[in-house]
Amino acid sequence: MRLHHLEVQAFGPFADRHAVDVDALADAGLFLLHGDTGAGKTTLLDAVSFALFGTVPGARGGGDALRSHHADPAVPTEVVLEATLGGRRLRITRSPKQERPKKRGTGTTTDPARVSLEVHGPTGWMTRSTRLDEVGHELDALLGMGAEQFHQVVLLPQGDFATFLRADAEARRPLLERLFATGRYADVEAWLDQRAKDLAADVRDGDERLGLALQSVRAVCAGLPDDEPSDDVVPTTEGAADEATFPTAALADTDRAHRQARSAHEAAGALAERQARHARAAAVLARLDADADDQHRRRATLDAAHRAAGVVPLATQLGERRMAVAQATDRHATARRALAARRPELGEADVDELRAAAEVLVADLAELDRLDELDAERAELDDRQRRLRLDLEQAEADLAAVTAEATAAPALLDERRAALADATLAADQLDDRRRREAEAAERREAARRRDELAEACTAADQQRRVAVDAHQAAVDRHLALVQRRLDGLAVELAEGLAAGDACPVCGSDEHPAPADADAGRPEPVAADVVADAAGAADRARSRREAAEADAAEVHAQHRAAVALAGEASVVELAAALAEAASARLATEQRADEVGSCRAAVEQAIAAVDQLDQRRGDAHQAIATAQAELTAVTDRLGRLAAEVAAAIGAHGSLADRRRHCLAERRAFIDAIEATVALTTADDEAATAERRATRAALDAGFDDLGAAVVAALDEAERDRLATAIRHHDDERAAARATLDDPELVRAAAEPAPDRQATEHALAAAEQALDRATGAEAVLATVRRQLERRVAEVADAVAAVGPRRQRYDTARELAQLVAGRSDDNRLRMRLSTFVLAARLEQVAAAASERLARMSGGRYALRHTDAERAGRKRGGLGLVVVDAWSGTERDPATLSGGETFFASLALALGLADVICAESGGTRIDTLFIDEGFGSLDEATLSDVMDVLDDLRGGGRSVGIVSHVADLRDRITTQVEVRKGQHGSTLRQVTAA
Repeated sequence: MRLHHLEVQAFGPFADRHAVDVDALADAGLFLLHGDTGAGKTTLLDAVSFALFGTVPGARGGGDALRSHHADPAVPTEVVLEATLGGRRLRITRSPKQERPKKRGTGTTTDPARVSLEVHGPTGWMTRSTRLDEVGHELDALLGMGAEQFHQVVLLPQGDFATFLRADAEARRPLLERLFATGRYADVEAWLDQRAKDLAADVRDGDERLGLALQSVRAVCAGLPDDEPSDDVVPTTEGAADEATFPTAALADTDRAHRQARSAHEAAGALAERQARHARAAAVLARLDADADDQHRRRATLDAAHRAAGVVPLATQLGERRMAVAQATDRHATARRALAARRPELGEADVDELRAAAEVLVADLAELDRLDELDAERAELDDRQRRLRLDLEQAEADLAAVTAEATAAPALLDERRAALADATLAADQLDDRRRREAEAAERREAARRRDELAEACTAADQQRRVAVDAHQAAVDRHLALVQRRLDGLAVELAEGLAAGDACPVCGSDEHPAPADADAGRPEPVAADVVADAAGAADRARSRREAAEADAAEVHAQHRAAVALAGEASVVELAAALAEAASARLATEQRADEVGSCRAAVEQAIAAVDQLDQRRGDAHQAIATAQAELTAVTDRLGRLAAEVAAAIGAHGSLADRRRHCLAERRAFIDAIEATVALTTADDEAATAERRATRAALDAGFDDLGAAVVAALDEAERDRLATAIRHHDDERAAARATLDDPELVRAAAEPAPDRQATEHALAAAEQALDRATGAEAVLATVRRQLERRVAEVADAVAAVGPRRQRYDTARELAQLVAGRSDDNRLRMRLSTFVLAARLEQVAAAASERLARMSGGRYALRHTDAERAGRKRGGLGLVVVDAWSGTERDPATLSGGETFFASLALALGLADVICAESGGTRIDTLFIDEGFGSLDEATLSDVMDVLDDLRGGGRSVGIVSHVADLRDRITTQVEVRKGQHGSTLRQVTAA
């Protein structure tokens, strides 16, 4: 993975858009990222992580922490990263979820998180995806590592690894588990432990099932009639079942008696039912014989109704025709009265005379249509005459207005030319006004910084003095302890001598005069106490150098502010700034009017040219309107005279038309009424002749008799149904009385149903008692057979369950480090992490040896510190000078730094190998260089130089001033009141 270009906007402390050309920095191989505390150095590293993963390390990625509080609300937060991943050059543009002002109305709205992934190809950049999930999956596949691993491999936070170096095994475990994704081994441990617990519960469940099965067998045996159940119920179960015999002979006799009783009762019921049917049929036949006369009358009525059915429709039609004659007579009288009211001379005229008079009215209506057209033309001409008069008045008014404008136009043109000259002069002065305002603002800001830095100088001087005193005290204490250590070495060596052993100094086996601690020598001092004092002195020196550098920087900033602001106060300079801003604003406002003034002059010139044209147009419009008005007035007079002559005595053409239409309607009504009356009389006479002939043909004396005999269809159906029902009922009764079986039954005596019913009930009770006794014994046998099978199944299942549980329990204890077979008492997940940690220690030792001049190496150890039974994740420092293994906590501050740096780089190498060999070409190292002395810093820089091999680039994030002289390619981050800014310096 190689970074090429990074842009941030409204991100962290950066309010505006800033860019870092990583390719230019990578040309040098090693570059420095420095700036004030809180300026935003680490934010640039966060931006790389955010672009790739949508998150940043630690708590900085939560809530609104990504959004710059200095940025304008309308400027969106955005990060753009160009990088090469998997051999392809990509551009990732990512924005977090954020609030922005609404485009319409007031208030804010929430924009969702967005991302865009582009690939550079032969034709340029091509968008590959804009979906968050798709981009995330593709970047994960290309990187081969998660966000947590990336933060540790590419952004090496030295403070974290120093803590990791000194930590115990349990504290190292969480980081190693996250980086090497060994959670699946812990899942195996948890699964095996839970599996053992589940199988233990399964064993307990099997035991409980066996106990319940035995209890159920005892309970069933307790229900046997002659045996007492005992505790050894299982062996005697089959014998108990065999003793459950059944009283089959008694049950058969009882069943036979029950069948005989039921047969006798059913025979008595059948005889009684046949006797009842015979009696009912005799009663029905007697009733029907008594109704014979009514049946004859119903047949005669139905026959007459059938004959009259063909006459009824003709009689109905005759009634309708007579009603039509009455209606036509009324209509004819009404129409004749209406016609006589309008034309008395035609009140008794025949149809032909009425039609001739109606034709005359049609000709009059055609003439009225032509006169309507003339009247419509007259109305249009009248409206045209009004419009022409208005047009003439408007043309005369336009001529007067044009004349007035032509008089005032020259003065307006001169006024606008003067305004253009004034605005042009203001535009020429604008740059000078802006420069003066910027100078005033810069002096006011410098005065504010001058006053703030004066107090900061006092505080920095005080901190520097405190740091100097503390450093001197730490150095004095270290030197004193070194001297005491040297003075006490003879006593310490003497305490380790033994007769016959060689002296480590002179090699002699004899020790005639070993040093004595009581001989006035100082109390010995342990080596780790001296080392701690040395570490304290180094840390005090670092704090002193930092305090001196901070004081020098504050004083330099104060001098620069004084040089720019002078001795004027902030209030005075603020007043000068306000005055300059006011002058600049007035000049800008006047200069903005240049365009409008120039346009106004051009408009005035064009207006003068247009006035002459408009004046000629107005004269022409007046002449045209006057000529057309004269022609319209003449035509309107001729049309009005012709229409007035046509109206005559009527009020208007419409009145005359309504009069003609009313007369025509009266003629038409009279004609239609006369024709309708004649037709109705003819149809009524014809209908009467047809109806009378049909009644006689049907056998009636006249039409009235046929109408009286007629019945509707429903009544005819009712009579036919009654006649048919009477005949059917008589035939059925006769057939029943003639049945030989019923005749024989009627001759026998009536049966005793109550006696047979009592006998059947007694037989059923006896059968129920016998059947119940048989069912109880059968149930006991079936239950015993089922319970014995359950006991056998439970016994067969307990053994395999217990065997599976023992296997799972032993395996769970083994992987959890609780088994005696696990000699190291090491969990499975710890074993896997220990293997990774061993690889990390080996990779780190290669660089640590160079940084420490060949003195130190890191080694993984399975043994843990005293007081702990389990091992696995231990680290020791091998000191080649003394040939001993040391606890990492005994290293000094500088030693701890380069040891933790070597550990971080080793961890990066191992993780890259774990991630499929992903090569990391851009690394960042965060802080810690201030704890190194000159020689060690040189060794560390040599190792970092080696990292540049093969095109790799390394960025160092540090405050150390010496690094600015050593590393000339730099990115400086400056913080300010309105947000941080960047300055990139590339070596020539």
